[in-house]
Amino acid sequence: MISEEFNIVSVGGVNLYAASFLPDNHPKALICLVHGLGDHIGRYAHVIDKFVGSGIGVYGLDLRGHGKSEGQRGHGTVPKILEDIQELVIVTRRDFNDVPIFLYGHSMGGNLAANYLIRLISSEIKGAIISSPWFRLNFKEPKLKYAMGQVIHNLFPSFSFSNGLNPDDFAHDKIVGKVYSSDPLVHDRISARLFFSIKKYGEFAVEKASLIEIPILVTHGSDDPITSKVASREFADQLSKVEYKIWEKTKHEPHNDFTKEDIIQYYISWVNKNI
Repeated sequence: MISEEFNIVSVGGVNLYAASFLPDNHPKALICLVHGLGDHIGRYAHVIDKFVGSGIGVYGLDLRGHGKSEGQRGHGTVPKILEDIQELVIVTRRDFNDVPIFLYGHSMGGNLAANYLIRLISSEIKGAIISSPWFRLNFKEPKLKYAMGQVIHNLFPSFSFSNGLNPDDFAHDKIVGKVYSSDPLVHDRISARLFFSIKKYGEFAVEKASLIEIPILVTHGSDDPITSKVASREFADQLSKVEYKIWEKTKHEPHNDFTKEDIIQYYISWVNKNI
């Protein structure tokens, strides 16, 4: 594997940490990886290794307010973060002008990847894997907390609070939650502005999904307590070139659960079929 760390300066002068991971030979395809809330690309090292081992390169960045990138933790808006993704795609295409590019977005990253395809309609993207997307949550927000969030969103939009997620909800494999909780680069923050932006654009993605005309693999864990597989189904039903896959006996992060080896290999096979 050939790996390189670099920085991207995105909209507003925000300095973003990014990295590329390439096979020793010319890649047959490239993945632009978009992580979830509180997440960072380092948590996808095993996924990246499998892609690269199959001849598929990966480019990824820590989104603003995440990981090693600048910005208030867990703060931003979907349109601003889409600019970060656009910068990543630009760098990827600059490095390889003859290789098909796929998006792979998980959770919040699935929402972002979908909105990127809907809003920018980029001819650079060949297809996308949308994993456990946060279009809607799979639980009702506490009424008082939600009402307070609406007030704070209007008065103090950058005010952040805990996302309230339980790391044990990520996978049936309890080690995943333990490693997550001890990772110094993850955080549990989300601002009122980011929460309501994700909520708004999650519904937008479901409503406008038919605008996406490239092949899409939509996947979700059957036991996901965090994001709604019903919303994923609604999104998938509007796509013209889609495969919808439910991973049985997995939670929110199928790529980290007990059957992760088979799941990651499925992603690789899907990319290979759509190059």
